[in-house]
Amino acid sequence: MRKMRRNKKGLSAVVSNLILIILAIVAITIVWVVVKNMISGETEEISVGLSRVSLEILTKSVKLNYASSIVSLSVERNIGKGNLTKIKFILSDGTKTYSQELDSSGMNELDTRSFNVLCNITTGCNLTKLQKISIAPIVAIEGKEHLLGIVDEYIFEGDEFAVFCGNGVKESGEECDEGANNMKSPYYCEYNCKKILMIFVTSASYTGNLKGASSDGIAGADAKCGSDIINPDTGKTWKAIIMSNEISGGIRNTSINWVLEADRYYKRADNSDLIAKTTSQKVFGINLDNSISTASANVWTGIFSNWVVWQQNCVNWTSSASGLTGGYGSASATGTTYINSGSQSCSNPLKLYCAEQL
Repeated sequence: MRKMRRNKKGLSAVVSNLILIILAIVAITIVWVVVKNMISGETEEISVGLSRVSLEILTKSVKLNYASSIVSLSVERNIGKGNLTKIKFILSDGTKTYSQELDSSGMNELDTRSFNVLCNITTGCNLTKLQKISIAPIVAIEGKEHLLGIVDEYIFEGDEFAVFCGNGVKESGEECDEGANNMKSPYYCEYNCKKILMIFVTSASYTGNLKGASSDGIAGADAKCGSDIINPDTGKTWKAIIMSNEISGGIRNTSINWVLEADRYYKRADNSDLIAKTTSQKVFGINLDNSISTASANVWTGIFSNWVVWQQNCVNWTSSASGLTGGYGSASATGTTYINSGSQSCSNPLKLYCAEQL
């Protein structure tokens, strides 16, 4: 019996030691977790503190668009390290603030990016009362996003905020402004407040001698556009879309005395459809969105399909001789034949394309 008690007592001592070891391990683990979290938190705070993301609002880019209820602006990122993921935009009307976070991932140092910030009744933002817009960068550190402080702001002063394209009021620097009706039928004004110009096909037809009482063939063609009975507005200036490179016949090409504007929408004069938008080179592309006319008609042009002068132009539009030819286009076509369908005898009567001038 005594031997059994001694063994039992020895077993209790072993169990006690094991419990103490386990408790020590648990205690060490708890301490390590706490210390690790403290170190991690301090490291994260240090990393946030080291983020030096610098942003700047480009003041001339700030525009208010009442038609779409947005504030559009461009932001430039200056030199300063940090993993920029979003930008927080804070709009203020003096009493209330509204904020929106927009993605800016991939915006590197010295990059500029445009943003549209929604501001309407639904979001609680009043576009007409805005006084200030501020920006604050949001950076990602170790998988977590952190909002930094405000780095720039733009103050609206006086009526400055009300001058913009899309408010329905034609203002300085604008050719037109139809507000919410910009780029809507009957297509009077583009979204950028540039006028949509017209093109029509003359009612009358003419031989290749377009000079008439004018000094040359080009001037004569322009005069015919201005006096045509279906001219939609005789108070405007109209010029013929034809080409010639001879001084005696009047020079007209895409470099001299040209009639189309660059990057501009044109429409049929009856306001029915947009024809197409010109390129930066002041010409239409290979295909039109809609034909210049719904009616079939052949039109004098003297233009190759790549918009250079074609020498088949009835001696610079001064001859109606049957043995000579002039280049023509098809008014009802949308492919390249709208400007070049071949050539016809200068004695044949054809119509003219007439383009509105600014």
